[in-house]
Amino acid sequence: MNKLGNLQSTVDQNASTIKAALQDAQSANSSALADIESATRGLGSDLANIESATRGLGADLADIESATRGLGGSLADIADNTASTATRVNNLAASNREALSEVKQATTDVGNKLSAD
Repeated sequence: MNKLGNLQSTVDQNASTIKAALQDAQSANSSALADIESATRGLGSDLANIESATRGLGADLADIESATRGLGGSLADIADNTASTATRVNNLAASNREALSEVKQATTDVGNKLSAD
């Protein structure tokens, strides 16, 4: 009977340790989620600034093309590079949204697991 009591005590201690570890993980996930959400909001602001600057750059490019016809090819390259940069920023934003979704799901899963325990 004493061995059974010792085993039960060990099981109880392990369960308590696991529950504490899960709570720590949930706390860390919540913190990471907040960091990702903040970074994603910042990225959205950066993207808006880039889009605004790109629109302004388009007007500037039109003026430069009008003043210097010989630079048309170079300006087309600049426009292509600007579009490429905007695409990369959009891809990064999409990647961050996917990561945020995964962190949210993981946090939900941990919360559900803790609730089940």
